[in-house]
Amino acid sequence: MKNIIRISGIFQVLVGAGIWGIWVLSFLRGAIPELQSEPFRIAMHLLAEACTGSLLLLSGLGILLTGKKRTILFQVAMGALLYTLIASPGYFAQHGQWGAVGLFMGMLVLAVAFIVYQGRDRTIKIKRTLVLAAGALFGLCSCQTESYIEYDQGLPILHLEGSPYERGAAYGRMLDKEIHETVERWKEEVESTCGRDFQEVLDDFFSSTSFRQDMERTDPDLLDEVYGMSESCRIGFQTLLAFQMSEELFTVMDAGAGSDCTSIGKAGTDSTVTVLAQNMDPPEFLHGHPILLHIIPENGDPQYLVFSVPGLFGLAGMNEKGVAVTCMGMSMLNHAQTGLPVVSVVRKILGVPGLEEAEAFIRQTSFAIPQCYGVGGPGGVRCFECSANQVSEFYPFEDSDLILHTNFSINNRDFNRGFKELLAQYQKTVDDPYYCPRYFHAYDEIEKVNRNLDRQRIGNILRLPEPELEPILNAHTLGTLVMELDSDPTLYLALGHQGNEPFQAYSFTDFSMQR
Repeated sequence: MKNIIRISGIFQVLVGAGIWGIWVLSFLRGAIPELQSEPFRIAMHLLAEACTGSLLLLSGLGILLTGKKRTILFQVAMGALLYTLIASPGYFAQHGQWGAVGLFMGMLVLAVAFIVYQGRDRTIKIKRTLVLAAGALFGLCSCQTESYIEYDQGLPILHLEGSPYERGAAYGRMLDKEIHETVERWKEEVESTCGRDFQEVLDDFFSSTSFRQDMERTDPDLLDEVYGMSESCRIGFQTLLAFQMSEELFTVMDAGAGSDCTSIGKAGTDSTVTVLAQNMDPPEFLHGHPILLHIIPENGDPQYLVFSVPGLFGLAGMNEKGVAVTCMGMSMLNHAQTGLPVVSVVRKILGVPGLEEAEAFIRQTSFAIPQCYGVGGPGGVRCFECSANQVSEFYPFEDSDLILHTNFSINNRDFNRGFKELLAQYQKTVDDPYYCPRYFHAYDEIEKVNRNLDRQRIGNILRLPEPELEPILNAHTLGTLVMELDSDPTLYLALGHQGNEPFQAYSFTDFSMQR
């Protein structure tokens, strides 16, 4: 028994000294980036680590110097250690450092063994059991309340919670490599398309627009998220903020390109569920790493799932109240130098509890660039063509219970000068009929089923590599989102553009059971 007590003292001294040594060396080497990105959280974590290390040293040294253990001190020190050994491996596993995970697991086994063999007294056994249970429970609960990442069929799903700054910092840490890759491709695209130095383009963009100021008034949380991401992944704040507005940047710099997105929605009835869907067809520089963000606001706003790419805070998605939004550019309409960018509009819609609130927000908002927003909820679907000077609704059939759109403005007549000049080159005007192969092919497919649409039929239409001239599912399709909007909303997501990729289902109910 005495040998075991002495060995437990050596164990405590080594582990306590190791805890102090690791953090002191990390600090001296400047290897704790959270001191800048998350100073309050890391300060409390360092305090807990320092207390654990100190308690272990005091207990271990007491055993080695006196040959006896102080039961209460031993118990407290080992309880604190149990928490550390349970909570810490998750961080290293997330970063693929499996050697460190194995080391923690080995120490956990030893710690439990020393607790088990510390004595025979019944009171000590009870205390030992309580300490072990409390340490395990505390560690497990602590792990479950933090942001984390998981992978489903290769798709990264980021569960982000806490303050906006904390969510952004966690996002930047978990996808550091992918964010850097995506932003670098975007910077190359900016310089190639604009024919100018990247920083020069950024300076012109921010000096000629008030988008940032409008976001500060209307969507300050996004700025905090970008700050957090900037500091955790070491990319300049201005660069990451402009990246959120990449479509706005290209539009304002007269370097915008057309879009190939297609959106379909069908209002539910007493016996059917509302469905809103879209093929997300972003520029090529955004391809490569599709992701799904699960945002859990700390202020009580609805949780939401949003499809995105590394570094962006959302393209399209739905919230837990069954409100969903899709968006697609309409390059023929006028843009503005003021107003909200697309990412802020999407996020604000996902922050409301119902379809009526979403519609009210759109009608009272000023838009930076022209977009068609599809909005859905348990009460129906809406389609808004929004530009700098006009907001119009469009529905392809006589009833407003079905929406279909493919980037070309139909009811909104706020056409820009460049589009009018382009039409004039072909002896046409804005009053001439237009032809979009994707739109009419989808229209015909809807008519084939007598406009009786559900999730599966809408998904089948959006995954059609037809017509040949301009296919609905095309080389730019990053993913297809089909969202069922009821009391338990579900997002069905198929990645890629091959046409044979299966839909995977994601719901808030499933995620809440994991947390």
